[in-house]
Amino acid sequence: MAVVVVAIAGLGGCKQAKEAAKKWAASDVAADAEGGAGAPAVDDDAPTAPPPRPDGPGLEPGTYRLVELRVDVAPTKRGGRAWDIGDGVEADPDPKAVLTLDGHQVATCHAADSTTLRCAPGREVVIEPSSRFALEVWDQDVLSDDKVGTAVLEEPQRWGVGLELPMAPTGQVRAASLRLAPVQTWWATHQVRLLGLAGGVGAALLVIGAFRGRVLVRDWERPPPPRCGHCNARLADDALTCGRCGAPT
Repeated sequence: MAVVVVAIAGLGGCKQAKEAAKKWAASDVAADAEGGAGAPAVDDDAPTAPPPRPDGPGLEPGTYRLVELRVDVAPTKRGGRAWDIGDGVEADPDPKAVLTLDGHQVATCHAADSTTLRCAPGREVVIEPSSRFALEVWDQDVLSDDKVGTAVLEEPQRWGVGLELPMAPTGQVRAASLRLAPVQTWWATHQVRLLGLAGGVGAALLVIGAFRGRVLVRDWERPPPPRCGHCNARLADDALTCGRCGAPT
């Protein structure tokens, strides 16, 4: 739809674009009504299948990192109509996913002309025993966004790190999942290197202590003044004869 609206806007201006968009929206509503005439009402937020449940060892309360968000959208709207005007990928939606944790927004991801959405939020979040992820997915359009569906992830006691945690989808969201990772502390990140460095320094000190007589260079010591060969008296540094008897050395 975005491509057509932009083309109309370029040829005839914004007024024509808005009118075309309104006609498209009106025909979309009419098609949904016609397709659902005489049939029971369908709840867009009702699960399309039994909600999947994660099967992990559970998470301890603490800080974790959002490693990946994956969303799969149905190729058409609920009434079978294309998400946008066009053929091929141009008819695919432009999904936008908004993820919240316990009511607080923690990630937003976008994709263009695709029924799949993959992103790596990288956001650090605090998980509590009663935490709940909620996902809303929209198809971005020029005038107004179409709601695709939602998904939720509950029961942290069934979650795990490094696992693809399935979310319970509704509407035209066919599948959604999250992947979490533990947040490494400074000591956990560098402890191997630090312990290796400490071990190397300790081994070096032991070697030096055991072979210090061979390894270390002793300081030069000045030899004592020579003695007189006649009287055995010590001579001064600049003396050439014995200080007592005058005999030469």
